Parts: sequence; structure tokens; C-alpha cells
Amino acid sequence: MMMGDGIWAPVVEPRGVIPVRVLHASNNRADRIALQHILRHTNWFLFQAISLEEARAILRTQAISVVICDYEFCSMHWKRVFDEFSNGADRPKFIVTSWRAADDVWAEALNLGAEDVLATPFEPKEVHWVVSELHVSWLRAKQAGRV
Repeated sequence: MMMGDGIWAPVVEPRGVIPVRVLHASNNRADRIALQHILRHTNWFLFQAISLEEARAILRTQAISVVICDYEFCSMHWKRVFDEFSNGADRPKFIVTSWRAADDVWAEALNLGAEDVLATPFEPKEVHWVVSELHVSWLRAKQAGRV
């Protein structure tokens, strides 16, 4: 089930199954379309928000395991978005995206709490690998009571 351009709906999963749920917070239409294309053949749920209010609503109603956030989402630095989304019992893993994923972006993101950085335009294999690894990490932390 793909949700795009700020359109989303609650998801019900079979008992005991925790699917990959990704929130993509981006004002960049090309990046949103690219991520839809990359994830279209997975059984993952992609929710996309083009505003902070939409992202908040999705996080309130869905067990999001991974947030993919533009470096400057809604003209805010990603760290402000991260700080808002990192509250709560089920804190999602956080990926920062940037067209210039240079060393300074990596250092900043990792030092300030993000789990990874993805360069745009997205590389499909890298997106699949990073999201998969972070979802598993989120599941482990949740099972251990650390999320």
C-alpha cells in the first residue's frame, strides 16, 4: 500500500506481524516519486508527508519504524523535526536525506542522533538495505523495551 503526496490511511496488520512502515517527510516532489517507485514492489507501507502537521498525524496513528526526512523539511533543519519525532515510547529510527551527503552532513546527522544518511537521488539498493536494517534494529529495541 503506497500513500503519496500527503495522503494516508490507517493500516491494520495480522496479529503478531509488525510490518515495515516508513514515513517520508519531504517537500521534494521528485524525491517522493522516486521513493514510491523504489518501494512499489515491497510489502512495506510508505506514508508521505509534505507538512509537519501531516507527519505528526501519521506518527500519532501508525507504528512508524523508520522516518526518512529531508535535511531541510518545511524550511526547518532536520534536527528540529528529529527532536519532535523522537519523543514517545516507539521512537522511530531516523534517516536524513540530502543532495549533498558530504562528510559534514554525515558527521552532523550521526552526532546529533540520526541513524543514517541517504544521498539523493536515491540509490534503490541502498534504500532497501538501510531501511531493512533500521527496521530490524527498531524491532529489537521494541522487544527489549528500549523504544
